[in-house]
Amino acid sequence: MENNYNPQNFVPQNGTIQHQNIRFFPAEYFEKKAEKKILKRRANWLGSELLFTQVFGTIASVFALILLSFMGWGNGEGGVMEDALEYIFYSPVALLIPAVIIAKACGLKVVDLIPFKKVSFSSGLGLFLFGFFFLVIGGMLVDIVSFILPSSAAFLELAQSADPTNYGEWVSLILYSAAIPALVEEFVFRGVILNSLRRYGDAIAICFSTMMFALVHGNILQIVNTIPAGLFLGYITVCSGNIWIAVALHFVNNTIACFSGIIYNTLSSFITGVVGNISEDLMVFIINGIVYAVYIILGLVGLFILKNKQKKDEDFGALQKGTVTCLTNSEKIKGLFSAPTVIISIIIYVGQTILLLLPPVIEFLKL
Repeated sequence: MENNYNPQNFVPQNGTIQHQNIRFFPAEYFEKKAEKKILKRRANWLGSELLFTQVFGTIASVFALILLSFMGWGNGEGGVMEDALEYIFYSPVALLIPAVIIAKACGLKVVDLIPFKKVSFSSGLGLFLFGFFFLVIGGMLVDIVSFILPSSAAFLELAQSADPTNYGEWVSLILYSAAIPALVEEFVFRGVILNSLRRYGDAIAICFSTMMFALVHGNILQIVNTIPAGLFLGYITVCSGNIWIAVALHFVNNTIACFSGIIYNTLSSFITGVVGNISEDLMVFIINGIVYAVYIILGLVGLFILKNKQKKDEDFGALQKGTVTCLTNSEKIKGLFSAPTVIISIIIYVGQTILLLLPPVIEFLKL
């Protein structure tokens, strides 16, 4: 065989080596190619979280219904206790199991994705209180959607479903409406999903995990509420390095929602005693104003604490760009949202939301 090798044909140009017919790429090219492959694989598994939630959620619901039938429940006879038992099975099975599977598939340890960094009391309190600003934003968005589409506000029935004299029902309601969602959802979305993407930058990780957090709730009112909440819960988790602050804020928000019926009735009676009978719309407006004012005051206190913290530590609260520097932000975003499972999940969950939204929209158009 003829040997055509000639060292003179290899000429260094711009940090690379060229041959007459072959170009040898720099190391950065292969690094970028490898990172794109890792991102694509990780994005596909993260998109599978929402798809697995559908499957495992169905399994959990069927199992819960079988158990309820053995208890003589299943048609609403158990009231809040029945709903609590069903959700206790649903949330951990539908969300936690897929998250563990995904972490393992990505070669990550779940314990490494749940941040438990020690945080000072003042920093934790400041972040917790500042979060009430974002609860105001979410609440206002819910109010706007409820005003435009009144029949979409069926979620309010949950807050009034427990018997005020039955403490067992209240404990059950808080357990499955506040405690379990706060623990499970924070560990999945602010733990596994967010931290598995932080290597691509905190901002991208927070936004993507918030999108998944919002979509999994499946109805327009909870979606508009969970977007600002998810963004801030992600921020305080990244900023503090401790997931328990997000869990606490999530729990408090959901607990307040559980007691919203009692809060409304109490404030309504007080206002009626002071100013007399007024229209229901005006009463709702006044009560919302009182609640939002309290939230804003708490948020200002939190902001004051955080400002003092930043005077001592200028880097406190700053988002990191991530360790993967060979990819641009646009390449990272494209890699995430071009993954087939992510696209399919968005289509499925947005489609479900639209279908649930059709009745109130049709009712609105008839007015």
